[in-house]
Amino acid sequence: MASYGAEESALKFSGLADIRFGGSPLLHAVLSARQLDADRLVARDNNAGELIRLLPGLRAFIAAIPQVPIPAQIEFSAEQMMLGGRPLQNLAADLHADAQSWTIDRLDLRAPGATRLTLSGTNAQAGPSSSLTGALNVDSSDPDTLLAWLQGRSEITYRNQKPLRLLGNVSVTSSRVAIEAMKAEIDGGVVEGRLALDNQASGGSRFDAELKAERLDLDAAAAFARSLAGPQAEWPMEAQVSLDIGRATSAGQELRPFMAKLGYGPKTISLDQLKIGQPNGVTMEGAGSFDRVNATGRLALNSSATSLGQITGLIAPLAPALASRVNAMDAAPGPARLKLTLDLDKNAEHADRADARAVFDLDAPQLKGVATITAKPATITAKPDIAALQAIDLDALRRSEVVIESKLSSERGGSLLALLGLDHAIAAGEGPVEFRGSVTGMWRAPLLLNVKITGAGLDAEAQGIAEPWAPQPRAGASLRVRNANLAPLFGLKPSDTLARNINLSARVSLAGSKLTFDDLDTAMSGSRLRGRLALTLDEQKTVEGEVGLDTLDLAPAFALAIGAAGRDAAEPLGAGLVKGWRGRIAFQALHGSLPGGGELRPFGGTIKSDGQSLTFDSIRGMIGGGEATAGFDAKQTTNGIALNARVQLSGVDGAALRYRGLAMPAGRTSMQMTLSSEGRSASGLTGALSGSGTLTLESARVAGLDPRAFEAAIRASDNGQAVDDVRLRQIVEPALSAGALAVASAQIPFNIREGSRHCRPARWRLRRRKFHSTSGRAGFASVRPRSTPRAPAPSCRGDMIFPLTRPTFASSSLRRRWEPRPAVRKFGCSRSARPAPSIARSTLRRCRHGWR
Repeated sequence: MASYGAEESALKFSGLADIRFGGSPLLHAVLSARQLDADRLVARDNNAGELIRLLPGLRAFIAAIPQVPIPAQIEFSAEQMMLGGRPLQNLAADLHADAQSWTIDRLDLRAPGATRLTLSGTNAQAGPSSSLTGALNVDSSDPDTLLAWLQGRSEITYRNQKPLRLLGNVSVTSSRVAIEAMKAEIDGGVVEGRLALDNQASGGSRFDAELKAERLDLDAAAAFARSLAGPQAEWPMEAQVSLDIGRATSAGQELRPFMAKLGYGPKTISLDQLKIGQPNGVTMEGAGSFDRVNATGRLALNSSATSLGQITGLIAPLAPALASRVNAMDAAPGPARLKLTLDLDKNAEHADRADARAVFDLDAPQLKGVATITAKPATITAKPDIAALQAIDLDALRRSEVVIESKLSSERGGSLLALLGLDHAIAAGEGPVEFRGSVTGMWRAPLLLNVKITGAGLDAEAQGIAEPWAPQPRAGASLRVRNANLAPLFGLKPSDTLARNINLSARVSLAGSKLTFDDLDTAMSGSRLRGRLALTLDEQKTVEGEVGLDTLDLAPAFALAIGAAGRDAAEPLGAGLVKGWRGRIAFQALHGSLPGGGELRPFGGTIKSDGQSLTFDSIRGMIGGGEATAGFDAKQTTNGIALNARVQLSGVDGAALRYRGLAMPAGRTSMQMTLSSEGRSASGLTGALSGSGTLTLESARVAGLDPRAFEAAIRASDNGQAVDDVRLRQIVEPALSAGALAVASAQIPFNIREGSRHCRPARWRLRRRKFHSTSGRAGFASVRPRSTPRAPAPSCRGDMIFPLTRPTFASSSLRRRWEPRPAVRKFGCSRSARPAPSIARSTLRRCRHGWR
């Protein structure tokens, strides 16, 4: 049994030992232990929360080892040893000592972060000026956990999933830890150079790094550097870093070369050199220096290229979201220039504050912009505390007051809208557009917003408060749009009048991904719309709301919903509102305009979507003293859009049902109808339209169809007046229009096939005679008189035809001008008859029993 240290905190081993005396004395021991606690050995209380750093702790441990009187060779192993609050596993070491020093021939262990750490050929000097030198080999799968343990941190601030392999010569003294001839592999890239951390006699520490690599992933290296640096409170007082990377990658972009020399100290912050290039030859260069004591300094960065796209590629690694927005702009030939200037001076009014002024200047063919950082009246104003600048206290600097004002302009409004991310909702006219915006507030505090965008066909502004730092970003603003073209929002062409010249006002609020429009008030196509809408801007958009309108034109609204608005009849349908969102919108309109001139008062319903289909549900309106109800649904299919509709009319005055110059007869009208269609275009849907229904007329009067016209025709023939078609028409037409045909009730079944109506046989009940319809022509009915108790049955039978709209005598000449052409039925008699002079091509003839 062997132990080292005080009894209560000693490291205890078991094993064998032998001593050889003589001319070459030697102490040889082989020791082992199942579990050791090195934290207690160095007088650390595990409950105190203070952790031990490995290399300084190892050096302190070596310094405490007493000198042995004779040479010694010790081999020891342990299954587990607690060090720095974390267990080390499979610890094995070979040591030998002489009168002056200890040498670690081999040290092998498993450290936190799935790390294998090996020290070999290590020489340790004991005593007050103890030191430790040797070859270090580290292979870690989780370098963040390893570095946190090495630095004595219990929490992992940053997470880097890239493995690390490091080789180098380590040197540890009481005031210095350094790795010389270092070679580190980070995500496939090899970095060579040196690292050193010195504790200065005056207090504080200094970090030096000279690194060079042929290829390096900057994202992985930055994550490793953040882990290595730890919390800001533990940063060294001074630092000097030199990077020379032949080919660097960041955010998927290649930078060639990437060179930087920067440092900071108690008095200065300096950027001696910065050079970032791209394979296409674009380069950004800059330099600067700041006096931390007097809070003064200047930084300048410049870049120029043959096009804006080349500069975009340069800033993509630093701001990928901004770069993607710039790439969305329309390309334009011509050189582009980007310049950043940062100036820092003392504030003239407050000696303990400084004014920071930065100017961003972009000049390109498609976009020009300036953003300034200054006290007043600059675009970005910051008045940080000088003590915070001197200490580089980022937390204190974040509490500085900031005012941001920017101005962007473009000769082509579409380019600026693409940069702002508004091109999917707003279309700009031909001409320049200007954006002005300001943000006032403090970092991690609510910010006051004021933005305005004006230009060709566009005028909008908003004022409000935003909290982008909250766990769920929040904002509230008053929005006022005086003129805008919302064609992209509805999938329309910019020239479509439906979405042009829209004015809008609303209170807009954002909570996380939910965007709400309260007190919405807008005018669109001459109709005023008011209500509330709530949108959830997740991967699957959700819309909920209620809106009211003055007037709703049903035909354009339905075309907009199915993607036919703004497109030719044969043009493929657009996306419309059929899919891509979920939710429910209830609407109510004072007036609903039907195609052809009809009107519903009031009119309302609900629009629903489940993400794949669109449904118009509970559609209801009043027309002609009756009620109209309907329901529609549309669904995307492999053959285009499939439509299904249900329409019902109850107790409607037929005179209110009209299409342009055509109208139903006056009377109570009811109808039930179902429709379906499928197609890829508006004309395809029309051609494939099919359905069926029944039209019912009650107490109707068919104007311009007086049955006494037959008596007038008979008298004219008897008197010899009807000598030809023209003369017969002149005689009969006045008699037809002098009265109306009274219809007590009629039921007209009909079918719709391939977009055309086909009427089936119907029964008509007139005041004194019952008629049976035998015509299948749309818009006309052929009726056959039957006997009634009041009218003795004549010996003649026959059919007649009359149009349900615009009745006109059906002579041969008229048949050539009207479509569909009614076929004039002939009256016949089974008895022999004396021919009369032909008066029409209708073969109307007179016999003693009547006409045939």
